[in-house]
Amino acid sequence: MAFSEIDTGPLKVIPSIYHYLEQGLARSPDEPAVIVMHQAPSHLRELLEGRPIEAGACLSWSYAQLHHAALQVAVGLTRNGIETGETVVTFMPNSVEFAIMLWASAMARLTLACLDPGALGDARRPELESFLRRLKPAVTYVPFVGGAAAVDEALLDSGIQLPKVKICHDAKQVTGWLTFEQLATNGGEREVDTEELLEAARRDDPSRVCIINFTSGTSGIPKGCPRDVAAMSHVFENNPWDMKDVRTEPVRFVLSTTNFRVIAPQFSCAAWKAGGTVVMIAPSPAGGFNATGTLDAIEKHGVTTLLLIPVMLHLLLAEPSFTARNIDSLGAVMVGADIIDRITFTKAHSAFNHCRVSCAHGMTESGGTVTWPFFDKPLDMIPYFRDICPIGKLVPGVAARIWDHEAKRTTSRGEPGELCFSAESVVKQYLDNVSPESFFLEDGKRWFRTGDLSVMDADNVIFIVGRIKDIVKRAGIPIAPAALEICIKAYTDEETCVIATPHPQLGQEPFAILKARSSKSEEDIKTHVVTMFGRDYSLAGVASLEDLGLQDFPLNSTAKILKFELQQKLEEFRKVSKH
Repeated sequence: MAFSEIDTGPLKVIPSIYHYLEQGLARSPDEPAVIVMHQAPSHLRELLEGRPIEAGACLSWSYAQLHHAALQVAVGLTRNGIETGETVVTFMPNSVEFAIMLWASAMARLTLACLDPGALGDARRPELESFLRRLKPAVTYVPFVGGAAAVDEALLDSGIQLPKVKICHDAKQVTGWLTFEQLATNGGEREVDTEELLEAARRDDPSRVCIINFTSGTSGIPKGCPRDVAAMSHVFENNPWDMKDVRTEPVRFVLSTTNFRVIAPQFSCAAWKAGGTVVMIAPSPAGGFNATGTLDAIEKHGVTTLLLIPVMLHLLLAEPSFTARNIDSLGAVMVGADIIDRITFTKAHSAFNHCRVSCAHGMTESGGTVTWPFFDKPLDMIPYFRDICPIGKLVPGVAARIWDHEAKRTTSRGEPGELCFSAESVVKQYLDNVSPESFFLEDGKRWFRTGDLSVMDADNVIFIVGRIKDIVKRAGIPIAPAALEICIKAYTDEETCVIATPHPQLGQEPFAILKARSSKSEEDIKTHVVTMFGRDYSLAGVASLEDLGLQDFPLNSTAKILKFELQQKLEEFRKVSKH
């Protein structure tokens, strides 16, 4: 009997973030490294020291320009006493400042933590203080005066040592803060040899923490994920997301997610390693994903590569002008960061039928572990598990197994269990060592428990079929909500979320919440589920968001449903329904 465990063997990497950035610089020094559609061409021109600015409607910097600007900032930080390994905390929207800080942190060998600028608001002051207390930044960056005031107040309230350097775009209006231009021209107390600085960056410490990202917090408490140099280098060496030339053209990747999510540094650096361009769009006026801006970026700047989580895909296809847009430049579309069903994947294939379409797996803790091996297969030849798309196969340098915690054994092929990874690209522990039970040592390997309910088939293909924490145990039988959600959505044509509700005898039962009331009755839906899955999967009930007093599913910043909030609303609804 074959067990659900694979080890693809070692992968040789050069542990240096700057080494991989330098590859793009060497390949395409005069080609655009970053285009920011909502920033003026003259923005931060002082950092370019007279280098010509490309004429156009928005900021566009070449590799040579980005490298020069970032080097000035890295030198300025070093002159002002910032030491290797210290932490830079930023609160910024997607902008050229993000690109500068990512490059400068690699050059000066600093730890970069990009945080949600929304944390600067009054309502989130405890969260801001918690971030500052936990990260203890030596450098902090904010884009506006109000943010500087919020950070100053939070620093005083939290009682931590003040950062050595505080940077603000509008710093001339606030005491104790510097602009990027002032930082670059401020002599400081040290002499810095730029060649020595860059040579040290090429010989970086593999165990140095270079990036800290926070999980999306679907459980309510985001966890800090420190990634070391070896981990990020492993991701860039593997290039699991197909970040390479598209139809012989250098990759142009549109950064459609916020920079405080791990997608931003990983995909940006992967694009720069390939000599490509990172295109940044303005946030949506209503907040969240900017579908119109994404389509503008594709048309105006020849975007070749697009990453979409399911909600982004639906919003993009629903944009009124979508069918009239010229998207011929696109050559690669990745759909991922959530469970992808056959309907969603087919819809993506149909909308982008001239592209390489794939599922892209990735989580904050373990980027760069699997890749999509089905580009040469027709859509109907791709394997599915109960209409759930695969995430792909392991890349070199990764071990994985599917573990049954109750039986304390590796599962057989086709049998569900928790997906565990062992790889250089996986975080070693969470910030402050929270949730230590998520990591364990065995057979000389350090393993990470992903929390994903997964299946591995006979061909080494891996599927994620749900989250362990979301599993509904009805009379001791584990039920993965994702399978029911896909089934009900196909039957009712309504977005569906299935959560657990308590039952005195059975323990738990699955309850279906539909985005809108369906033409199918509650009894119709219950009967359909029993027909498809059997009586062990029987629903406790069906309700719409309107029944729960909601207009839309509660989402976090990455558009994932906050199920714990739905459960609270469902409990209130069921209490009222009983009376």
